[in-house]
Amino acid sequence: MLHFSEAYSLPGRLNFGKGMPSRRRERKAPHFPCNRINSTNTASETDLVSYMKVSPKQMEAVFALPGPKRFEHFIKVIADWQEVWGLYQDGWALCATDDGTPVFPFWPAREYAQACVADEWTGYEPRSMSLSDFTGLLLPKLKLDNVLPGVFFTPSSKGATPSIEQLQPALEAELQKYSERL
Repeated sequence: MLHFSEAYSLPGRLNFGKGMPSRRRERKAPHFPCNRINSTNTASETDLVSYMKVSPKQMEAVFALPGPKRFEHFIKVIADWQEVWGLYQDGWALCATDDGTPVFPFWPAREYAQACVADEWTGYEPRSMSLSDFTGLLLPKLKLDNVLPGVFFTPSSKGATPSIEQLQPALEAELQKYSERL
């Protein structure tokens, strides 16, 4: 679970760590405290945590999808598994749009995030956050700080960069499908 100190709620900023290679300009990022993320949030081969496992064949097929289709896949998977993945090393990984707008990249599963650990993100590790922390804490903070969500980057291409106003209704609609089934 993400934890934010009192100082974070007053004009606190996000600590994203390093940016991506040249196509994703490096930016000096502000601070984003995450002092309550525990060992179950980073997954190694020996961790006994429950997370979605993606086969290499599935990864290849999903990475080959165009950005809008990867966005749809992201929404469905995070609604189903109730978690979102980013890259973390002394701060969350950050990149930027071509016009310099900061972007916080997210993936629906550990394996997809791990595949993007290269170049300036070498040394970063996939780290999960609950869907409730993502929607209730992080997305409002990203909106406040004018940071776009970066959905489903691949090793060879940028992800979709919807606005928070585009991502939230898509996710809410998918989550509504789950509540209707119950």
